[in-house]
Amino acid sequence: GKDKLEVLPAGTTVTASVEDAQERFVVNGRPVDAETHFALSLIAGLRSEETLDYEAFNSDKPRQVGESWDIKVDPIVSAFQKFNLGLSPESLQGRTTLDRLVKVGAIECLEIAAKIYIKKLSPPLPEGLQMKRFFGSIRFSGKLPVDPALGLVEETLDLSVEYTAEGVPPALGRLITLNTTSTVKRTATMSDLK
Repeated sequence: GKDKLEVLPAGTTVTASVEDAQERFVVNGRPVDAETHFALSLIAGLRSEETLDYEAFNSDKPRQVGESWDIKVDPIVSAFQKFNLGLSPESLQGRTTLDRLVKVGAIECLEIAAKIYIKKLSPPLPEGLQMKRFFGSIRFSGKLPVDPALGLVEETLDLSVEYTAEGVPPALGRLITLNTTSTVKRTATMSDLK
């Protein structure tokens, strides 16, 4: 049978950084071993600092609270293009909903929520590996001022990716099956709202 290797236990916190143009992964204050580094480097392209273009959630016409509409896929594809993930407009689908009107401090905001499903992704994999299965989702919620000149007030972004890649990378010289689950959560809040 196939040997299974758990690279890291579920819930492990990994600190990733770039030093001297080399990606580093640290767990509990220590650099990871070569095999763990290899596995982590496969998912490192999904950076938490990535920002979606809010144009993706805009509607072409005024909407009422409770209404939903299709996302605009092109701004999302553009946002992720710099990571060379092979994301295409055909691989995305999703809807945005105007949940409610809220006040944040004295600022009137539209609270929106979006669910986006990524059906296919073709990230560059190390030599010898091929993608066997992929699924991803993005959940976004944000409070956008009714006055667009004020900019974003608050946002939450959850990105979840699951995939399986398999093959014989020359660097390891043996068959591996890589089952990966990656979750990125980010919350941003503007301060000093009066």
